[in-house]
Amino acid sequence: MSIENIPALPEIPPLPEAGQAANLGSPISDLSYRTYSGPLKTRYLRWWVVAQSGLKQTFSQPLLYVLLGLPTLRFMVAAAQLYFTSNFAPNFPNFIGEPEGQKYANIFWSAMCGDFNALITVLIAVAVGAGSISADNRSNALLVYLAKPISKADYLFGKWLSIFLTLLVCLFVPVFFLYLFCAFSYRDSGFFTGEPWLGPRLLLGILIPATIHSSLIVGFSAWSKSPRIVGAIYTSFYLLSGVVAGIVSRILYRDNEVMRNLYSHFCLRGVINGIQQNNLHVVIAHFALRRGSPMVIANPPMFMPLFVLATILVVGGIVAARLKINAVEVIRG
Repeated sequence: MSIENIPALPEIPPLPEAGQAANLGSPISDLSYRTYSGPLKTRYLRWWVVAQSGLKQTFSQPLLYVLLGLPTLRFMVAAAQLYFTSNFAPNFPNFIGEPEGQKYANIFWSAMCGDFNALITVLIAVAVGAGSISADNRSNALLVYLAKPISKADYLFGKWLSIFLTLLVCLFVPVFFLYLFCAFSYRDSGFFTGEPWLGPRLLLGILIPATIHSSLIVGFSAWSKSPRIVGAIYTSFYLLSGVVAGIVSRILYRDNEVMRNLYSHFCLRGVINGIQQNNLHVVIAHFALRRGSPMVIANPPMFMPLFVLATILVVGGIVAARLKINAVEVIRG
């Protein structure tokens, strides 16, 4: 083969300049630094991650919606009571000797603090809060939580807030609908003029049991690894404390009605009901235990001792939970 017949080599294109390298579709990945363009969250909202996780788990349980519907039944009974008394006995009080200015407040107090709804509130607190920390203790999830950039205070506040918001919703919904019913049905019958501060007092009345139950149940939950045991202990504490307070108050202050009334509220349910009675400014009536005894009229108990006891329960529950939140189990010899 002669030299003339040898094909010419293809011309090699010149190398691109540095600024043109990105336009050639090179398969080499761009490893240059890129600034973060995702969502930015402040470190002061780290507790919301824990609270949001608890709320998602809580509201995904069908049992919660059943428990939410039960208090509504008692408020429907209160609405029916108002309807029949307003149409058939408009001037008839809730009980004989009832003072003026508490017609509607007494109905709300009976619906919020009665035996049925008070027990349902405890059951909701147990269903939501019994496993809030105890389940994490059993599965050693605290190792995962506290290994992330959250503090013990973030974890505790997130757990407490998820219980508090759930109770707040469960208490707010029936109160809100009964208030709307009264506002539309009895606006011309003295609902707003006779008791103008009822609305703000009801909002405060919703916060009282939600705060106390959330703080106590989170403290009970932190000291156990079994949600069932926490639920049994908390329910027993609620029931037995009321029985003991009633017996002790009758033994110590048989002839002192004011002190007997106060000491009978030195229990979990009594603290909540006593503060609610002071908050709504209602005088209540109940039947005596002995047959043939007249109806007992109970004035609001002294507020300050109940407020101090409620503060002790709230702070004590939170402190008890804080003492048990550790990434590893601490054994003291």
